[in-house]
Amino acid sequence: PAGGAPAPEFSRVFDTRQPGPARREVTIEAEPHEAAALAARLGLVALDRLSATLAIARTDQGRLIRVTGRLTARVVQHCVVSLEPVASEVADEIRASYVEPRRLATRLAVVELDPFSPDDDDPEPLVDGCIDIGELTAQCLSLALDPYPRAPGVSVDDLTAAAAPPGADPASGDNPQAAAPPFATLDRLRRRGRE
Repeated sequence: PAGGAPAPEFSRVFDTRQPGPARREVTIEAEPHEAAALAARLGLVALDRLSATLAIARTDQGRLIRVTGRLTARVVQHCVVSLEPVASEVADEIRASYVEPRRLATRLAVVELDPFSPDDDDPEPLVDGCIDIGELTAQCLSLALDPYPRAPGVSVDDLTAAAAPPGADPASGDNPQAAAPPFATLDRLRRRGRE
């Protein structure tokens, strides 16, 4: 990696310059030590499995590279209320597009982008003609994770109660912080400063 940065936990570099068909399909899977390191990065209790099946294709006369596919994973997270481990299956789509940096920087060669294709919104620059499809998969997994995992039997009311300040009654709306007018705390501090 450039600048001496550490390598990603789950790295699978695909060289787009290698000869071959315009469209290729690859399947990647994290090794146990890679999954453990990635779990630590994502704040998971465990990452039992992570794999992705991807299609990598050159389009627009070879000027644009699209990566599409699907990831599947089995993750264990902490319940946001009880902190118990919660296991779940994750499946999500992977869509990304890439162009040579000179095409992004100069905009002299116009890439015909489809305005209705979500993977064409912000093409990423290729680095030395390569795409780290392992890191791409890891980033997509991080976005697909449940931000509020709950253990079986834990309700939304339990989550609301856990988030309420001590002494507040969420059911009755007894929340002193919510009831205080905007900037009330700041006004009190200003008055104390004048005394």
